[in-house]
Amino acid sequence: MKVPPLLTLCSMPSRAFLIAPMLISFRLGYTQSIPGWSQEPDAFRDAKFRSTEEAVRSAFALGKCESLNGAERSCDFNFQAGGISMTGRVIFWSGAFVQADVLFSAANRQAVKDLLIERYGEPNMRPENFIRWRGNAVSVDFAETQHPEAAELVGHLATILYEDLLERALQRWKLRTQAALKIFSINFNRYDLEIAKQKADREYERDKRDAESKLQAYRSAQCGSFRISLNEYL
Repeated sequence: MKVPPLLTLCSMPSRAFLIAPMLISFRLGYTQSIPGWSQEPDAFRDAKFRSTEEAVRSAFALGKCESLNGAERSCDFNFQAGGISMTGRVIFWSGAFVQADVLFSAANRQAVKDLLIERYGEPNMRPENFIRWRGNAVSVDFAETQHPEAAELVGHLATILYEDLLERALQRWKLRTQAALKIFSINFNRYDLEIAKQKADREYERDKRDAESKLQAYRSAQCGSFRISLNEYL
């Protein structure tokens, strides 16, 4: 999966910090239904809640998927809304789509908030540091400030980018090594072969160091976030 570079998607803080590269799904713990939300959705980006992974894929593109805890499975995605780049992941529980977590640049927090209000109307709950739309079946939570779980999701996506960079570095090393062996099969110059292999090794080590540096920078990115979920899953 090609995840948008978090260095451009999210703004950078003054100090870097490290976070665990796994999103731990959390439960908000509220159960009371709030009446009066006439624009309550039954889908996210045309993917109906409780639909299968195959059905979600038919609605919009999914990237890398992985199993979480128990019956949970997650898949990453990218899209644009209102000219704003967003990324995140959807959650499946026992094969059914139940939740989407979305990240965007912290600089676009007000713009995304306005998009959500335009789409869903005025929120009917305002817990601390959140605005919330609470319906009979679905809830939307928009974080007014940086949320710890958004940082965890940034770390998860940063790890995907890091693994992709390492895989690309390995493929380049293989191609360079194969090219050196092919030349050796023609001229049988072992000295040139060793020089070419050493160069390939040096470039591979350089690429790995570059990937590690990017990982640390990606992990320290700051993002805004919102979540849309079935109430029964919260």
